[in-house]
Amino acid sequence: MAIEAQIQLPEKWVNPEILNWARTRMALRPEQVESLAGVSTERIIEWERAKSAPSLSDLQSLAEIYDCPVGYFFLDSPPEEKQPLDFRGLIAEKIGVLSYETHIHLNEFLNLTNYLTSLIEDLKLPHEVNIDTVNIDEPVELVARRERERFGFTPEIRERWITANEAFDFWREAIESRGVFVITLKLKASEVRGASRWDSPHIPAILVNRIDMEASTGRTFTLLHEWAHLLTKHSGLVCDFRGQAKAANIERFANQFAAEILVPKKEFEIYLKQIGLFTRRSRWADLTIDKIRNDFKVSRDVIAILLEEMKFAPSGFYRDKRASWDLRKPFFKVLPGARGRGRTKAVRRLLEIGRPTANLMAIAYEKGAISKLDLAEVLNMKVEQAERFVSWVRENPKGHEGI
Repeated sequence: MAIEAQIQLPEKWVNPEILNWARTRMALRPEQVESLAGVSTERIIEWERAKSAPSLSDLQSLAEIYDCPVGYFFLDSPPEEKQPLDFRGLIAEKIGVLSYETHIHLNEFLNLTNYLTSLIEDLKLPHEVNIDTVNIDEPVELVARRERERFGFTPEIRERWITANEAFDFWREAIESRGVFVITLKLKASEVRGASRWDSPHIPAILVNRIDMEASTGRTFTLLHEWAHLLTKHSGLVCDFRGQAKAANIERFANQFAAEILVPKKEFEIYLKQIGLFTRRSRWADLTIDKIRNDFKVSRDVIAILLEEMKFAPSGFYRDKRASWDLRKPFFKVLPGARGRGRTKAVRRLLEIGRPTANLMAIAYEKGAISKLDLAEVLNMKVEQAERFVSWVRENPKGHEGI
């Protein structure tokens, strides 16, 4: 007989208010919990109405699903959680209705960066952060030019890129070289595009949606948008590039910065003259925007922002376009042989967690600061795969090229 069955549990030994709070904070409906925990919807509702009580194993399952400690369920009232992420960067309609998948991956981002910070501290590893301080009142053109020069980006480098993946790799490695951890996770493109954090004592980190509506070009824009948040010390925002009124100036600056650093206005002006589109229009077709963005290997966001900023499109053009695009399915096509197909799990995981994270995990494992089981859990691999992964990482210590 199981130990649990031998224990006579009090009828109301958990707080039903906490059970309800923990579920709703993760945007879960009772029927969704049923599919995840294998417990009936009726039973979930009974627990939250104090008509019956869950067992110890039930609480452990719920704690895993709700991403909270089991001890929460015994508190007298919901705890005040210090939330490093602020949702002002999302339009108001999304607040409170984000999907369970989005909450899980945002928490994964926080948990991973918490863990990396603790590893650096425990191992007493040097970690240099080299991020300028920028005021959002500064002219965005000057800020973008300064950052382009610091990163060594030129139009000639862009001309050498064959695919948009190469553009993302360039900017990712440039930002990672400043002491920033860049993580790419699967998020709903219609909900969240990215996030950042730099709350003391944690390392600066950027989250980019791996399933972006525009593939690598969209990820590049998100990466630079979030980099702007680190520059302006407005990190901690979860973004969809539109945001709420109280974050409008911050989001607008980040959008303008990302567009300007990728395609300087002077260069864009010359280009429009060359292709015969140097004129103001009330409407710009998506096909035209796509033609332009493909030439620059950037996202639709970049082109729409520049057209509005340079008065080639009416005020509110980017806002309206972004809202229209968000309602559609991803519009990029996955071509035969496209990046990601035929890749090993190790390569895919490296692209998700980034080179700095992989290197740190390898060092920590070699120094005995992390067990085989913890390594496998963080990497989401079997133990044998995780061990092979760190060996492979140590044998290939630089960059993302060729993977």
